[in-house]
Amino acid sequence: MGLRHLDRLRHIRSLLANSDRYDADGTTLACYTRGRLHRRTSGDGRETDDVVLIGIEALYGT
Repeated sequence: MGLRHLDRLRHIRSLLANSDRYDADGTTLACYTRGRLHRRTSGDGRETDDVVLIGIEALYGT
């Protein structure tokens, strides 16, 4: 999971919010990955109030 993935999800959320069909303003993006999180994704503050990153370590305690 890299920055490109988060940017894509944020873009999709903004499209949904702007469509007037869904209320996505308070939506939290929860990203689960069975692989390791890319260092730039998890290490530069990309996990914010609207994004939660869950890697394999958090899922299985490895």
